[in-house]
Amino acid sequence: MSHKLTIQALRVRRGVTQGTLAVAAETSQPVISMIENGSYIPSDELLEKIASALKVKDPLDLLLPIVDFDTKNE
Repeated sequence: MSHKLTIQALRVRRGVTQGTLAVAAETSQPVISMIENGSYIPSDELLEKIASALKVKDPLDLLLPIVDFDTKNE
């Protein structure tokens, strides 16, 4: 999973809209959309702001995949 999917997954899990994330990260909603669809690679500074807005301690965690475990089959 790439950073775009990690950011989108975290944003959705936290119930945050693209617009709300954009305001918190001091960018625009279209930029968040472009990051999430993979057409824009955020700068280190923007990645830090997004991480802060999503309450992620280390911005590098946004580059790691999110693992969902299917607990229904246990």
